[in-house]
Amino acid sequence: MKGDISLSAYVTAPDVKRLSRSGSELRRFVNKAKRMGFSKVYVENYRDGLLLEQEEVRRVRDSLGKEFSVAGGMALGTWGPGWGESEDFGFKVACLGDERNVKLSKQVLVMQAENFDQIIIDDFWAQWCYTNNDVVNFNARYDKSLSRDSLLRELARGDPEISALWAAYSVELLEQISREMLSEAREINKKIKIILKVAEWREQFLHRGISLSRLSKLFDGIFVGTESREYTSSYGSLHTLDVVRSIVGESLKGAWVDTLDGLTWSESISPSKFIEELRFSSLGNPEELVIFDYSALMEREELLTRTLPEVEKLREWVKLSSNREGIKVLGLQSSMRKVFDSYMEERLALIGIPISVVSPGRLRSNDLLLVTEDCLTSVDLMELHERGVNMLFTSSAVERAVSTSPETILSLLGLRDVVEKSLDGVAFVERGKGHSRGHRIPFGFPVGPIFDVEKAETLLQVFDGVKVWPVISRHRGRSLTYALGVTKYLPYLVEIYPEIVRDVLRRIVGEHVGVWMEAIGTTLSGVCMILEENRVTLLNLKPFSQRFRLRSKKRTLGEPIMGAARILERESNDPNDVEITILPHSIDAFPLT
Repeated sequence: MKGDISLSAYVTAPDVKRLSRSGSELRRFVNKAKRMGFSKVYVENYRDGLLLEQEEVRRVRDSLGKEFSVAGGMALGTWGPGWGESEDFGFKVACLGDERNVKLSKQVLVMQAENFDQIIIDDFWAQWCYTNNDVVNFNARYDKSLSRDSLLRELARGDPEISALWAAYSVELLEQISREMLSEAREINKKIKIILKVAEWREQFLHRGISLSRLSKLFDGIFVGTESREYTSSYGSLHTLDVVRSIVGESLKGAWVDTLDGLTWSESISPSKFIEELRFSSLGNPEELVIFDYSALMEREELLTRTLPEVEKLREWVKLSSNREGIKVLGLQSSMRKVFDSYMEERLALIGIPISVVSPGRLRSNDLLLVTEDCLTSVDLMELHERGVNMLFTSSAVERAVSTSPETILSLLGLRDVVEKSLDGVAFVERGKGHSRGHRIPFGFPVGPIFDVEKAETLLQVFDGVKVWPVISRHRGRSLTYALGVTKYLPYLVEIYPEIVRDVLRRIVGEHVGVWMEAIGTTLSGVCMILEENRVTLLNLKPFSQRFRLRSKKRTLGEPIMGAARILERESNDPNDVEITILPHSIDAFPLT
């Protein structure tokens, strides 16, 4: 049922070993976990080369089983002494091209299958490596003659063919080993349910062998790592859930949050960031929320007692959720290396643009689709245009599309040509009025690509000190197509560009979805909008209050039903145009009827 989110704790192998030897520490953990509302505990048997004795795991399992539901866990894919080849990414991972690692991985899973009827595999289970054995097998399968160095060079530069073939190789390898491993575990325990947790780095999934559609058919469920590290967009916790759900459907069972900072993995995450992580994870309506890990309860108890009540607050919100609306983002996996568009959606959400994830087959006439680099090879854009799907092309999508299909794309966008990949601007111009930054922010900024319009209408221009150039355009054909020259440098888009850039983008999306925000001051950023049929929810990620206008085009905007937002003014000639203020780190909802 929507909103029934259960809390689980995860105990890593080193802590399981410690608990197996200390009854007093085990009792402390039990008391804290019960007090905080946890109903389930995962007991890990392997991590970083440490494989516990069965008796150690069973001792902790039996003790915790008196108070909680218990399940098994393992960090398959992590490497340790005695294993085969590895790669080092700041953490060591085992290479699946080495049969020694495959054999040991199967042993770890079979051992847990003897102990538990449910097991979750942490997100290190992937094809990480480029071993000589991998290169030999890759060349033989696809009739290539690449050395390891030349393979890595082609992958680094994003060669489309080699990237696609490497993804296919990695997917087949991970799927084959997973199938063999699961079969052995299920022979040991006919009742076992084996869950795969995938990570938050969704843009690299296919390259690392993780095909969500295929693995969701092998495993008994999928959990998503919704860790939002410091310096990342917390909206990604929700967006990753949305993307995975659009591909695997009801196989998505849970989310996994982390209490470490993600910078050194030795410092605690900040309370404000963890609240955001919990909020966006809960708003994604997982059945279960796993807190990583045991040390959070024992060493960072204050962090959890301050933040976990957020989950309870949001249960009612989730129960009343309805269909998500916003600019459409395709739930797909691509082998294409996105240079500038990686995690684009999370950044657009930070400037208040509502996002709705759909599968390609569910796009309808009059929808507004965000076209990023990977869409160019994943969907038929001309077919969507003929069906009346409106499209907003990112800067990199414009560049790539024009470079590969110049006549078709230029005609679709109503452009004559792309004249510059980038230039330095000092101001933006909209309807003849200039907009620049001041007050302790440099005037100059990069922008691009710069295009020459033919049939399109210019919505925003940039001034480079000599001339004005179009950077946002709209073309009216069978559908509306927009070309953007302002998304290539995302940190500038989110906060540094003059506010007119963000306002124009919000207005474009608002004209299609019916609700949008409009700035009053010099900067409106860090407010995420979740738009549904029945309400609009605003999350302020900033440590200060924000004031702006909230506009609804066709539906009635009611008084706040959640949070402490205040409506300061309603336009006399349009009651659905309101000036509001929202508090620091707040979450507020307004009904739409």
